[in-house]
Amino acid sequence: MSWPIKFSIYGAGDASSSGAFPSLAPALWRQLHQLQQKLTNEKIAGVAQLDGVSHPTMRWILDPKRRFKTYTLGETNTGDPRGLVDFCSWSFARCPAELDVLVLSGHGLAFQDNRTGSYLGRGAVSHMPMFRTNKKLFGNLSAGFSRAVLVDQDDFVSVPELKGALGQIANLRQDSSIGVVVFDACLMSNVELLYEIHEFADTAVGSVDELSGAGLDLSGAATIATNRLRRGEEMDSEKMAAAFSDSFSPAWTTDSCVAVSLDTKQQQSLLVAFQKFVIALSALDLAERQTNSKIRIALSDGSRRLSRYQSKSLSDIAAFCSAFMSEDFPKKVRNAAKRFLSASESIVLNAKLGSDYERALGISIFSPSSFAEFRKDRLDYSGLSFAKKTGWLKFLEAVYADEIYETV
Repeated sequence: MSWPIKFSIYGAGDASSSGAFPSLAPALWRQLHQLQQKLTNEKIAGVAQLDGVSHPTMRWILDPKRRFKTYTLGETNTGDPRGLVDFCSWSFARCPAELDVLVLSGHGLAFQDNRTGSYLGRGAVSHMPMFRTNKKLFGNLSAGFSRAVLVDQDDFVSVPELKGALGQIANLRQDSSIGVVVFDACLMSNVELLYEIHEFADTAVGSVDELSGAGLDLSGAATIATNRLRRGEEMDSEKMAAAFSDSFSPAWTTDSCVAVSLDTKQQQSLLVAFQKFVIALSALDLAERQTNSKIRIALSDGSRRLSRYQSKSLSDIAAFCSAFMSEDFPKKVRNAAKRFLSASESIVLNAKLGSDYERALGISIFSPSSFAEFRKDRLDYSGLSFAKKTGWLKFLEAVYADEIYETV
């Protein structure tokens, strides 16, 4: 039997040993309990794996009647991408589906490894021995150790590892694509991260700022999809992703849930639009003090609007473009910013934003508010495809060239 849709929830409920990332196990248990009242049904299957603090990792098929065996796996490391691939392989074998929805629940911090390392009480380099993965499967780890999601004590899944794992998971399916990747985590609707994974998933769901402990409404999205299927309506990946935003109710004024398309043509169009924006900015005289100051102010203006995220190095794209569409910049720059905003808007399928973000797009971009913020993320950012292909890293290095020189 093959279900029309399957939810696969991979939960990182462990706490970091440093105490910087508290355990999410209680909140994840609540989510899964609510979801299990809705799944598995005749239209949608549900499977889950949760690594908690006070109990061993458990894996089971969601079912309100509890008709299926629960597997106890002992202690596992959700920071090891092989565990994610193993879980998905198991779920595909037990509950094959036409459309797969992969939910990654845990702490998230976009691509920012050095920050994560400091929060975990260690530097980025000290994480290298913990990478017990095959480079052919999980990317070229020497290219950068950017962290993404799923913290487990002292470990974390990196962007290269996440990309490699999703590639392996997609290859397990006949159509070589995951329908929906849901980041039930903070700060994961990041344009650079989305570009990294667009080859292996059709759509993604995430949050632009920090997400409240309640997380996304998994049971609400499952209910919407079930009802539509029972009415004979089609549920493709875009409609399924949008259902997460439809069912989301912000608990905080900074909460958000955005569903985006990872269609290759749209992602490429967005990248080209940003390339042209960077070219327009690069034509300015960056060595001229007043011009350089205006650029830094614009970068800071966008990043300061992510009000709950305190590091001030990411900006919502709408705020970012608004800052560069001011009269402080020439027409070519303003027009290029408008085109980039339009290309970014085109990938948004649906969004539900808290009151603090009513004018936001719901997708973030790297926009360091100062050289200090840029320096913290510079190494991590250099390993991302979006940074390399658009020239944004080189542009930021040119903006902060005087301070970079002083630190060398």
